[in-house]
Amino acid sequence: MLKPGMPYRDLRSGYVIFLCAKDPYRMKLPLYHVDRTINETGEGFGDGDHIVYFNCGYCGDDELGVLAHDLTTENVEEIRHPLMRESVRMVKGTREGRAMMSDKLEAYIRERNKEAVEAVRMEAYSKARMETRMETRMDVARSLAADGVPAETIKKAVKLSDDDMSKLMPGK
Repeated sequence: MLKPGMPYRDLRSGYVIFLCAKDPYRMKLPLYHVDRTINETGEGFGDGDHIVYFNCGYCGDDELGVLAHDLTTENVEEIRHPLMRESVRMVKGTREGRAMMSDKLEAYIRERNKEAVEAVRMEAYSKARMETRMETRMDVARSLAADGVPAETIKKAVKLSDDDMSKLMPGK
């Protein structure tokens, strides 16, 4: 995410990975990479966003086939990758593992809630600033009108729309 004023080139690449129980495109491939393209030219958009669909129904004998198997098996002892097997065994099979995962989930939820509250706060702040600026511009316009400055001059000087001018000077 960029902060206001940061250039787009500072935006990092983003990956969204979907773990699909079945082959989403029925092409019997383990992975499907999706990147945006410009329709008119066929060129890549280059925004750094990537989507990967992982077909967990894939049954190959390669590393992706093993991963698909390990992600879908219900029996911890059938997991082929030793580190994944031990991690799943610890998380599912011990009180400490379940407590650790619960703590991590709670921390994740707290962080996401904090981010959401900050986004709403910033949106409200931005809206309030825009409203304050408009009120100030309307006050300046009223003052100019009271001094006899022509409506067209006020409109240009204070950069008001026709709609704003009609609110300021009904009937003109």
